[in-house]
Amino acid sequence: MANPVKTPDRSCSVLQPVLSCAVGLYLAAKRAHWIVQGPRFVPLHELFGKVADDAAETADKIAERIAQMDGTPTDENDTFSITEKNGVTLLPQLLSAMDTCAASNNKAIVLLLEMGDQVSANMLMGLEESLEKLMWMVRKSQQAGV
Repeated sequence: MANPVKTPDRSCSVLQPVLSCAVGLYLAAKRAHWIVQGPRFVPLHELFGKVADDAAETADKIAERIAQMDGTPTDENDTFSITEKNGVTLLPQLLSAMDTCAASNNKAIVLLLEMGDQVSANMLMGLEESLEKLMWMVRKSQQAGV
């Protein structure tokens, strides 16, 4: 079986939806960070801020990777529903957005590996590791019945 040939255009088309998801997650987490109220305000405010910071860093890395391959990152973003102010109800909303991004990352990783773009796949694997850790933290906060 021949090795797949890397094509930057195809890699960029796989990375763009992941970028859109990361930007959407950033906006959702930042909104949660801004509006959270209720019991345990301080730890949730900090957790949501951490998720937002991580998503912003993720988006930046993906956008720069697209640019490295002479692609043009777009400013599109997924829209996630963040409507509640109470931290208890914000947690599952944010977790749902994070789950969507994790699924997008994992789908892209598989496609990039199939295309022979190991560098982009490895980058997403590292970013996914960070996202999964934050998802664990959000789930633990949810289980604690904050």
